[in-house]
Amino acid sequence: MSADEAGELRLWELPSFTPRGRESDGKDRGLLDAGDARDPCTGLALVGAAACCGAFASGHVRVYDLASSYGKLAELQAHTRCVTALAVDDKGLELATVSEDSFLHVWSLEPRDGAAGDESKADGLDPSLALTYSHQVTDAVLTGVQFVAPAPGAGKAPDVAVTAYDVDAVSIWTRD
Repeated sequence: MSADEAGELRLWELPSFTPRGRESDGKDRGLLDAGDARDPCTGLALVGAAACCGAFASGHVRVYDLASSYGKLAELQAHTRCVTALAVDDKGLELATVSEDSFLHVWSLEPRDGAAGDESKADGLDPSLALTYSHQVTDAVLTGVQFVAPAPGAGKAPDVAVTAYDVDAVSIWTRD
């Protein structure tokens, strides 16, 4: 997968590096649906083999279907400034984002069950993006984020490591 300054995300077949899903009619099925937004894509993270998350300079985070339609599953205005990094936990259940707005956010990526009486939504294809944790790091431009194993004796949730521009330390947040 790759992204560019125009906000276009593309899937590639390996090892040939040809666009994935190119049809015989020449239509490129490997180009993910970015919608009308043309903001630079600043980060990508896979959620298993079925989905990916893209971070954008507009502050948006978008989740895309990689299994079938390449369509956009979800979109949220995650931050007020450019999202500088994102990470997905090992289980694919949480997404962490950091931004130039100095906030660390952790979002739930758990699949939303098909609502009763709504057969148009298949289980597992419509993620619920809910904010589960937020912290402002004052006087810092956050540039990196990663889930890390929790400290011994800590809660079940993985810790979150964050880096900032022109800071020579890694900050780690433990969540309960």
